[in-house]
Amino acid sequence: VVFNKYTLEWGNTPVNYLDIESLRSLLNILSPVYQVVYVRLESKKLGDSGEGDLQDFKDKDVIRQEYPSTILIDDLYNEATMDYNLLLFGVASQADLFVSVQGGNCVIASLWGKPNFIYAVKGGELRTGAFKNGWMGQLSGVDHESFVTVYGKREELIQGVQEWMDGAALWRGS
Repeated sequence: VVFNKYTLEWGNTPVNYLDIESLRSLLNILSPVYQVVYVRLESKKLGDSGEGDLQDFKDKDVIRQEYPSTILIDDLYNEATMDYNLLLFGVASQADLFVSVQGGNCVIASLWGKPNFIYAVKGGELRTGAFKNGWMGQLSGVDHESFVTVYGKREELIQGVQEWMDGAALWRGS
């Protein structure tokens, strides 16, 4: 599962998000091995006032056009018949790996005891040491160092995912 967001943060432009090129790199790495589900909920669907969603981010268009095997959670969700949180947690509970960004979605991704690669440049988690002190990894009772990894640069996150996949390929015998 790849969690993303693209919203105004602290009254400024987005900082904790995976840009289009980073998404391409990650999907090129993950798609050959995993069924990827992409999650980026837009603020109008949240039903809250938030800090505002920016409408010029074309991530979902790029994914639909270039990575048709990637599932957008939007395409699974039926507002008339489903509870969004149950769908989200159901999908997350079946995932083998997460890529997430700072905020609530990195907490959700840390609940399952699976690798979670987090992109975080700014936020309370960094200021309070939530990542460094390990409480994020402790949510699922796993070792913080090996399952919740935080990156301050997109390139380093992509490299971390690639290295994990290379190691997983050796383990799988691929």
